[in-house]
Parts: sequence; structure tokens; C-alpha cells
Amino acid sequence: MIEKKIFLSEDCLLEDLDEEIIALNLNSGEYFELNKMGKEIIHIIKTSSFSTIELIQYLKERFNKDIEEEALNFLGKLEKRGIIEIK
Repeated sequence: MIEKKIFLSEDCLLEDLDEEIIALNLNSGEYFELNKMGKEIIHIIKTSSFSTIELIQYLKERFNKDIEEEALNFLGKLEKRGIIEIK
């Protein structure tokens, strides 16, 4: 998972709100509200071709803290819910 690239799922629709983003899985009909940090992570995934490790390194530098475990858990949840694909 660490070296694999992260992509938004083709089955995901995003609605950008002020400080959050709503992600809708078109297959399941479920939607997910993501906070400001989640919104930033989705924006990065949408506009780059980072691997998991590259994204974690970027987030460490951006927020000046070690968030590897938190980021991996979050990405795992997004993948399970069909918002992103890691391949």
C-alpha cells in the first residue's frame, strides 16, 4: 500500500463546501462528510499522482507532525468506502 498510487474512484462524486467536502459513492448511494483536513487530502489526491508514502510525507511537512498512522487509517477508510482507489 505504501508505494502504490492513490486515485479518486470513478464512482465518487465530490461537492465542495466551505470548510468540508461531501463525497458520494455513486454505487452505494452513501455519502461522507470530510472535515478541513479530509478536504485537503482529497484535493491533493485529485490534483496529484502521489503514492501513499509521498502523500504521508507531504502531510508531515505541511502540518509539521507525525501523522503516518492517522493518515493510513483515514486512507484505508476512504478506500473501503469506495471514495479512493490505491493501486
